[in-house]
Amino acid sequence: MAFFFTRYPTVQSTPGDHICIFTWNLPGIDPGYLRIGKTLEYIAQPVFIGWFSILGDKDNKLALACPNSLIPGFSMIEILWVNLIMAIACAIPLIWEPIEKGLLEKPPRDPKEKLFNALFLQKTGLVSLISAAAAVSLFLYYTNVMADRVDYLTEAQTLAFTTIIMVQLFYLFTARSITESAFTFSPFSNKMVLIGAAATLGFQLLLVYSEPLFGVSPFRTAPFPSEWWIPIILVSILGFLIVELEKLIRRRWGKVTS
Repeated sequence: MAFFFTRYPTVQSTPGDHICIFTWNLPGIDPGYLRIGKTLEYIAQPVFIGWFSILGDKDNKLALACPNSLIPGFSMIEILWVNLIMAIACAIPLIWEPIEKGLLEKPPRDPKEKLFNALFLQKTGLVSLISAAAAVSLFLYYTNVMADRVDYLTEAQTLAFTTIIMVQLFYLFTARSITESAFTFSPFSNKMVLIGAAATLGFQLLLVYSEPLFGVSPFRTAPFPSEWWIPIILVSILGFLIVELEKLIRRRWGKVTS
């Protein structure tokens, strides 16, 4: 008996020729659809966070005019960088995500269902809210505790900028599955995600410490004290756990899509 694997949405058997054709793309069960959904969902997060560029920026519009503003002023190039690095280094590796276990046991997807459904908007809104809350919280805390430093405002803005990146970076590891917990699959099953995460972290370190390292800061950042990486990592872990809790609630008491 010969077996052929195809991408076409066909499952058929020809008894006379003893040929069976199997496919993963059964009606409503499409790994490609799931991968696209994960990627678009991840890319959408930084877009929602772009409101920082409107409510405050470093170009003497709000951040310098109102030093005690609740909004960490980001420059346009920082907003562009967040969208660029998240889309290229973090979102694209999700395309190589392995097929989830138990895919064939799941109920068929409604062919009329859209990628931008209620679940997509809810997840995007939740992660964007977590990122914004973490950045603003650390920004306010830093400006209150470190106000005696000469360049404390720029350092606080750099801290908030880095917090956005790190929250998104930790979210990457749970974004590998829309519904399943990140603890149910190996972190090494998609090496492209690890490479993208390492590249994102490396570039962010270069941006934060570019002035002492190279004598120039293309994003006009200022290095903050190294001990402040601890609260950044803690709020990033908290954001990761909140998303994991949201997925657990959906699996047990809610609908996966709506």
